[in-house]
Amino acid sequence: MKTPEIAGADGCRSGWVVVRRTGSGPVQAEILPDATTLIRSVTPSHLLLVDVPMGLTEAGPRRADRMARRFLGWPRMTSVFSAPIRPVLEAKNYSDASRVRRDVEDKGMSRQAWGITPKIREMDIAIREFDPGQSMVREGHPEVSFKAWAGNPMRNAKKKPAGRAERERLIAAHFGEDLIQGLWPQLRGRGVAKDDLVDALAMLWSAERLRGGKVQVMPPVPEYDNRGLRMEIVY
Repeated sequence: MKTPEIAGADGCRSGWVVVRRTGSGPVQAEILPDATTLIRSVTPSHLLLVDVPMGLTEAGPRRADRMARRFLGWPRMTSVFSAPIRPVLEAKNYSDASRVRRDVEDKGMSRQAWGITPKIREMDIAIREFDPGQSMVREGHPEVSFKAWAGNPMRNAKKKPAGRAERERLIAAHFGEDLIQGLWPQLRGRGVAKDDLVDALAMLWSAERLRGGKVQVMPPVPEYDNRGLRMEIVY
């Protein structure tokens, strides 16, 4: 029987950066152009954790996002963006998205939230076609994983030198001292930021926990959207 593969992924400018591991073998990295290619690269015995909202409400915030902010506390709670409501996925541009949200919730949409909407739309289309039961693909959040990993929230923002160092220390202790240095040369200059790789590795760590039955989920009782997708954060 083939050893199941686990993987973690994060969105990047050029698509999605993915890190994979089979058993206790080496961690490998690649860049895939879109969410369809990403999900189709996973087989039924494999498991992929992705840093992107999947299940979406028709109106109002997701309980998972509210719980994640409380879990992280200030200031890391600001890294948890509220997932857009599902009607916004049909918007053509930022102005259209704000209009849609005002019609539904009587409030506009932030530029920050609109910035992540194309990736969410892309994943929504792909997962509903190729893994609607989410037997292979689940949602995570790097900062939630890092807190579970370290036992406390990261003290510094991930783009600051001190923030990069504290996250990379966790990765080095678990996956090996030279992992990031070994993976980064093949990704550099290809539309991937180093923190995208770090976040993907956080997803891989939580995917290991999920495979090993040690994972935790927000909220603990599953909630589903009207398309049957889980509204959750796995860590």
